[in-house]
Amino acid sequence: MFLSNRIVANSYAGLSAFRAPQKKSSVVYNAIDPDRVRIIHRRSNVHESITTVIMTARISPLKDFYSYFEAARRLSSREPGSWKFIAIGAGVEGDHEHLMMLANELSDAGVVDLPRVGLEVIPYLKQANIGVLLSSSSFQEGISNSIMEYMVCGLPVICSDSGGNRELVIDGETGFVIPSENVDSFVEKLIFMKNNPNVSRKMGRAGQERVISLFSLERMIRDYEFLYTDLLGKR
Repeated sequence: MFLSNRIVANSYAGLSAFRAPQKKSSVVYNAIDPDRVRIIHRRSNVHESITTVIMTARISPLKDFYSYFEAARRLSSREPGSWKFIAIGAGVEGDHEHLMMLANELSDAGVVDLPRVGLEVIPYLKQANIGVLLSSSSFQEGISNSIMEYMVCGLPVICSDSGGNRELVIDGETGFVIPSENVDSFVEKLIFMKNNPNVSRKMGRAGQERVISLFSLERMIRDYEFLYTDLLGKR
């Protein structure tokens, strides 16, 4: 950082975490191409009586799949047949099997689905009601591509209060930001969204508008173009 002319991060939280010098630091947010979403029909085979929750994240100790599956256990016990949890992730060899061990009886009971997918997760998001990203308390997220994908698909979001998540999700407006590794809070917000479908849909629409307007490819390209032009001008 000392030798650089400009330091660029994808979140203000990232700049803060690395203690970047403020005078030569900039933020350029990630972007998502909404054309990825437009070619896929919305929720073609969703069972309206079942609330479907989805979490897409790299399989690692930095992501809190434990809390995700524990919430699935509690809710499926409380309201049998009313919930479905999808977990999609990639990692090193053996990680997917570890994820299956964490879910154990939930997968056998049909409460949890652990599909193996390639790079494109949008078809699965289109079948969900709520998008989730839970992180370990020791990890600070940047601007999460997973959360952006949830939002562009019109899903309300529940995420851990980690790093740049608050720069993306407006708590109480586009979803909920909850304490890390707090299963009670997670379950509470899931129940609220299930019992208040109109509020959930409103949050999803607000998130979709936010990500399309503030996290577009055009905006990201424009920000980089301005940054490069500014640097060249100073030279």
